[in-house]
Amino acid sequence: MHEDRCHRHVNLGAGFDTRAYRLSATAHLPVWEIDQQKNIVAKEKRLNEIFGKVSSHVRLVAIDFDHEDFRAALSSNGCSSTGRTFFVWEGASQYLTEEGVRKIFDSLARAAPGSCLAFTYVCKDFLDGRAHYRWDSGHKRFVATKVWRFGLVPDSVEGFLIAYGWDLIEDVGYDELARRYIAPSRRGLASTPVERIVYAEKRRQQPGYGIEQAPTALRTPCQTDQLISWCPVGQKHFCWRAQPTYSTTRDRPEA
Repeated sequence: MHEDRCHRHVNLGAGFDTRAYRLSATAHLPVWEIDQQKNIVAKEKRLNEIFGKVSSHVRLVAIDFDHEDFRAALSSNGCSSTGRTFFVWEGASQYLTEEGVRKIFDSLARAAPGSCLAFTYVCKDFLDGRAHYRWDSGHKRFVATKVWRFGLVPDSVEGFLIAYGWDLIEDVGYDELARRYIAPSRRGLASTPVERIVYAEKRRQQPGYGIEQAPTALRTPCQTDQLISWCPVGQKHFCWRAQPTYSTTRDRPEA
Protein backbone atom coordinates (compact mmCIF):
# COMPACT_ATOMS: atom_id res chain seq x y z
CA MET A 1 0.00 0.00 0.00
CA HIS A 2 1.39 3.39 -1.02
CA GLU A 3 0.39 5.11 2.22
CA ASP A 4 2.86 7.89 1.53
CA ARG A 5 1.12 8.89 -1.69
CA CYS A 6 -2.61 8.11 -1.24
CA HIS A 7 -5.07 9.95 0.95
CA ARG A 8 -7.73 7.26 1.26
CA HIS A 9 -8.45 3.61 0.60
CA VAL A 10 -11.55 2.40 -1.28
CA ASN A 11 -12.33 -1.32 -1.33
CA LEU A 12 -14.80 -2.22 -4.10
CA GLY A 13 -16.66 -5.47 -3.51
CA ALA A 14 -15.05 -5.65 -0.09
CA GLY A 15 -16.96 -8.68 1.18
CA PHE A 16 -15.42 -9.86 4.46
CA ASP A 17 -11.97 -8.49 3.63
CA THR A 18 -10.20 -7.40 6.81
CA ARG A 19 -7.19 -5.46 5.54
CA ALA A 20 -8.60 -2.22 6.98
CA TYR A 21 -8.33 -3.82 10.42
CA ARG A 22 -5.06 -5.71 9.94
CA LEU A 23 -2.67 -3.50 7.97
CA SER A 24 -0.75 -0.69 9.60
CA ALA A 25 -0.65 1.10 6.23
CA THR A 26 -4.39 1.78 6.44
CA ALA A 27 -4.54 2.59 10.15
CA HIS A 28 -4.26 6.35 9.59
CA LEU A 29 -6.26 6.46 6.35
CA PRO A 30 -10.02 6.78 5.95
CA VAL A 31 -11.41 3.60 4.38
CA TRP A 32 -14.61 3.08 2.39
CA GLU A 33 -15.76 -0.51 1.88
CA ILE A 34 -18.38 -0.95 -0.85
CA ASP A 35 -20.47 -4.02 -1.59
CA GLN A 36 -23.98 -5.35 -2.08
CA GLN A 37 -26.53 -4.51 0.60
CA LYS A 38 -26.71 -8.07 1.98
CA ASN A 39 -22.92 -8.29 2.29
CA ILE A 40 -22.66 -4.92 4.01
CA VAL A 41 -25.38 -5.85 6.49
CA ALA A 42 -23.71 -9.19 7.25
CA LYS A 43 -20.28 -7.61 7.67
CA GLU A 44 -21.55 -4.82 9.92
CA LYS A 45 -23.28 -7.39 12.11
CA ARG A 46 -20.11 -9.48 12.39
CA LEU A 47 -17.89 -6.47 13.13
CA ASN A 48 -20.26 -5.40 15.90
CA GLU A 49 -20.14 -8.91 17.35
CA ILE A 50 -16.34 -8.97 17.37
CA PHE A 51 -15.36 -5.36 18.12
CA GLY A 52 -18.58 -3.88 19.46
CA LYS A 53 -18.65 -1.38 16.59
CA VAL A 54 -17.34 -0.61 13.13
CA SER A 55 -13.95 1.09 13.36
CA SER A 56 -14.19 4.88 13.24
CA HIS A 57 -11.92 5.12 10.18
CA VAL A 58 -14.09 2.73 8.11
CA ARG A 59 -17.32 3.49 6.26
CA LEU A 60 -19.50 0.64 4.95
CA VAL A 61 -21.40 1.55 1.78
CA ALA A 62 -24.11 -0.55 0.10
CA ILE A 63 -24.41 -0.38 -3.71
CA ASP A 64 -25.60 -2.29 -6.79
CA PHE A 65 -22.52 -2.18 -9.04
CA ASP A 66 -24.47 -3.03 -12.19
CA HIS A 67 -26.84 -0.08 -11.81
CA GLU A 68 -25.27 2.55 -9.53
CA ASP A 69 -22.26 4.87 -9.76
CA PHE A 70 -19.95 4.02 -6.88
CA ARG A 71 -18.42 7.50 -6.88
CA ALA A 72 -21.85 9.02 -6.22
CA ALA A 73 -22.27 6.55 -3.37
CA LEU A 74 -18.84 7.50 -2.02
CA SER A 75 -19.65 11.20 -2.22
CA SER A 76 -22.91 10.75 -0.33
CA ASN A 77 -20.96 8.91 2.37
CA GLY A 78 -18.39 11.63 2.96
CA CYS A 79 -15.64 10.63 0.53
CA SER A 80 -13.99 13.57 -1.24
CA SER A 81 -13.42 13.33 -4.99
CA THR A 82 -10.10 15.17 -4.73
CA GLY A 83 -6.77 13.70 -3.73
CA ARG A 84 -5.17 10.37 -4.55
CA THR A 85 -7.02 7.16 -3.72
CA PHE A 86 -5.90 3.55 -3.51
CA PHE A 87 -8.66 1.42 -5.05
CA VAL A 88 -8.83 -2.34 -4.45
CA TRP A 89 -11.26 -4.44 -6.49
CA GLU A 90 -10.59 -8.12 -5.87
CA GLY A 91 -12.62 -11.19 -6.77
CA ALA A 92 -15.56 -9.19 -8.09
CA SER A 93 -15.28 -8.21 -11.76
CA GLN A 94 -16.20 -11.69 -13.02
CA TYR A 95 -19.62 -11.48 -11.37
CA LEU A 96 -20.62 -8.35 -13.31
CA THR A 97 -21.78 -7.84 -16.86
CA GLU A 98 -19.44 -6.05 -19.27
CA GLU A 99 -21.67 -3.00 -18.90
CA GLY A 100 -21.26 -3.15 -15.13
CA VAL A 101 -17.47 -3.44 -15.39
CA ARG A 102 -17.27 -0.52 -17.79
CA LYS A 103 -19.45 1.53 -15.47
CA ILE A 104 -16.86 0.92 -12.74
CA PHE A 105 -14.05 2.02 -15.04
CA ASP A 106 -16.04 5.06 -16.20
CA SER A 107 -15.99 6.10 -12.55
CA LEU A 108 -12.35 5.11 -12.04
CA ALA A 109 -11.45 7.30 -15.02
CA ARG A 110 -12.32 10.32 -12.86
CA ALA A 111 -9.85 9.39 -10.13
CA ALA A 112 -7.15 11.90 -9.29
CA PRO A 113 -3.80 11.53 -11.09
CA GLY A 114 -1.40 9.43 -9.04
CA SER A 115 -4.17 7.22 -7.66
CA CYS A 116 -3.52 3.46 -7.49
CA LEU A 117 -5.62 0.48 -8.49
CA ALA A 118 -5.30 -3.23 -7.72
CA PHE A 119 -7.94 -5.46 -9.29
CA THR A 120 -8.41 -9.06 -10.33
CA TYR A 121 -9.95 -10.53 -13.45
CA VAL A 122 -10.75 -13.97 -14.82
CA CYS A 123 -9.13 -15.03 -18.09
CA LYS A 124 -11.62 -14.73 -20.92
CA ASP A 125 -10.67 -18.06 -22.50
CA PHE A 126 -11.91 -19.78 -19.33
CA LEU A 127 -15.31 -18.11 -19.69
CA ASP A 128 -15.40 -18.88 -23.41
CA GLY A 129 -14.69 -22.55 -22.72
CA ARG A 130 -11.50 -22.55 -24.81
CA ALA A 131 -9.38 -23.44 -21.78
CA HIS A 132 -10.40 -25.09 -18.51
CA TYR A 133 -7.01 -24.73 -16.75
CA ARG A 134 -7.41 -28.20 -15.21
CA TRP A 135 -10.44 -26.92 -13.31
CA ASP A 136 -13.48 -28.56 -14.89
CA SER A 137 -15.43 -28.42 -11.65
CA GLY A 138 -14.90 -24.66 -11.46
CA HIS A 139 -16.07 -24.21 -15.02
CA LYS A 140 -19.24 -26.17 -14.29
CA ARG A 141 -19.85 -24.29 -11.05
CA PHE A 142 -19.17 -20.73 -12.16
CA VAL A 143 -19.28 -20.54 -15.96
CA ALA A 144 -21.91 -23.07 -17.03
CA THR A 145 -24.29 -21.57 -14.47
CA LYS A 146 -23.48 -18.02 -15.66
CA VAL A 147 -22.38 -16.95 -12.19
CA TRP A 148 -19.19 -15.57 -13.76
CA ARG A 149 -19.90 -13.34 -16.74
CA PHE A 150 -16.93 -11.09 -17.45
CA GLY A 151 -13.31 -11.77 -18.31
CA LEU A 152 -10.32 -10.19 -20.03
CA VAL A 153 -7.64 -11.35 -22.43
CA PRO A 154 -4.28 -10.73 -20.70
CA ASP A 155 -2.77 -9.19 -23.85
CA SER A 156 -5.61 -6.65 -24.01
CA VAL A 157 -5.41 -5.43 -20.40
CA GLU A 158 -2.91 -2.63 -21.09
CA GLY A 159 -5.02 -1.10 -23.85
CA PHE A 160 -8.18 -1.55 -21.82
CA LEU A 161 -6.66 0.40 -18.92
CA ILE A 162 -5.13 3.15 -21.03
CA ALA A 163 -8.53 3.91 -22.52
CA TYR A 164 -9.64 4.87 -19.02
CA GLY A 165 -6.51 6.81 -18.11
CA TRP A 166 -4.63 4.10 -16.17
CA ASP A 167 -1.12 2.81 -16.77
CA LEU A 168 -0.51 -0.91 -16.33
CA ILE A 169 2.37 -1.50 -13.92
CA GLU A 170 2.05 -5.24 -13.40
CA ASP A 171 -0.28 -8.09 -14.43
CA VAL A 172 0.51 -11.25 -12.47
CA GLY A 173 -0.98 -14.74 -12.42
CA TYR A 174 -1.80 -16.41 -9.15
CA ASP A 175 0.77 -19.14 -9.72
CA GLU A 176 3.44 -16.43 -9.72
CA LEU A 177 1.92 -14.84 -6.62
CA ALA A 178 2.02 -18.22 -4.91
CA ARG A 179 5.73 -18.53 -5.70
CA ARG A 180 6.40 -15.02 -4.42
CA TYR A 181 4.35 -14.99 -1.24
CA ILE A 182 2.76 -18.32 -0.32
CA ALA A 183 5.77 -20.60 -0.82
CA PRO A 184 8.12 -18.52 1.40
CA SER A 185 5.50 -18.51 4.17
CA ARG A 186 5.20 -22.32 3.96
CA ARG A 187 1.44 -22.04 4.23
CA GLY A 188 -0.69 -24.65 2.47
CA LEU A 189 -2.81 -22.22 0.46
CA ALA A 190 -4.06 -22.95 -3.04
CA SER A 191 -3.97 -20.55 -5.99
CA THR A 192 -5.97 -20.59 -9.23
CA PRO A 193 -4.57 -20.09 -12.74
CA VAL A 194 -7.86 -18.70 -14.11
CA GLU A 195 -7.58 -15.40 -12.24
CA ARG A 196 -4.92 -12.70 -12.49
CA ILE A 197 -4.21 -9.56 -10.50
CA VAL A 198 -3.35 -6.15 -11.94
CA TYR A 199 -1.65 -3.14 -10.40
CA ALA A 200 -2.12 0.16 -12.23
CA GLU A 201 -1.56 3.85 -11.59
CA LYS A 202 -3.64 6.79 -12.74
CA ARG A 203 -1.91 8.72 -15.48
CA ARG A 204 -0.92 12.28 -14.78
CA GLN A 205 -2.63 14.59 -17.24
CA GLN A 206 -0.63 15.36 -20.37
CA PRO A 207 -1.25 17.75 -23.27
CA GLY A 208 -3.33 16.19 -26.03
CA TYR A 209 -2.10 15.86 -29.61
CA GLY A 210 -5.39 17.02 -31.05
CA ILE A 211 -8.35 15.22 -32.52
CA GLU A 212 -6.99 15.52 -36.07
CA GLN A 213 -4.37 12.92 -35.17
CA ALA A 214 -6.92 10.40 -33.94
CA PRO A 215 -7.83 7.47 -36.19
CA THR A 216 -10.76 8.37 -38.44
CA ALA A 217 -12.92 5.63 -36.90
CA LEU A 218 -12.71 7.39 -33.54
CA ARG A 219 -13.45 10.94 -34.72
CA THR A 220 -16.97 11.05 -33.37
CA PRO A 221 -18.70 14.18 -31.99
CA CYS A 222 -19.30 12.61 -28.58
CA GLN A 223 -15.57 12.12 -28.10
CA THR A 224 -13.88 15.26 -29.38
CA ASP A 225 -14.43 17.27 -26.22
CA GLN A 226 -13.30 14.41 -24.00
CA LEU A 227 -10.00 13.60 -25.65
CA ILE A 228 -7.13 14.23 -23.29
CA SER A 229 -4.15 12.58 -24.91
CA TRP A 230 -2.97 9.83 -27.20
CA CYS A 231 -0.56 7.35 -25.78
CA PRO A 232 1.56 4.96 -27.86
CA VAL A 233 1.56 1.31 -26.82
CA GLY A 234 3.79 -0.68 -29.13
CA GLN A 235 2.64 0.19 -32.65
CA LYS A 236 -0.84 1.27 -31.55
CA HIS A 237 -2.36 4.40 -30.09
CA PHE A 238 -5.12 4.42 -27.53
CA CYS A 239 -7.12 7.41 -26.37
CA TRP A 240 -8.16 8.03 -22.82
CA ARG A 241 -10.79 10.41 -21.56
CA ALA A 242 -11.88 11.98 -18.31
CA GLN A 243 -15.33 10.49 -18.82
CA PRO A 244 -15.21 7.76 -21.49
CA THR A 245 -18.15 7.56 -23.86
CA TYR A 246 -18.40 5.57 -27.04
CA SER A 247 -20.63 6.20 -30.05
CA THR A 248 -20.44 2.55 -31.17
CA THR A 249 -19.08 -0.68 -29.74
CA ARG A 250 -16.22 -0.61 -32.26
CA ASP A 251 -14.82 2.44 -30.47
CA ARG A 252 -14.42 0.55 -27.22
CA PRO A 253 -11.07 -0.95 -26.28
CA GLU A 254 -11.14 -4.75 -26.51
CA ALA A 255 -12.20 -6.53 -23.34
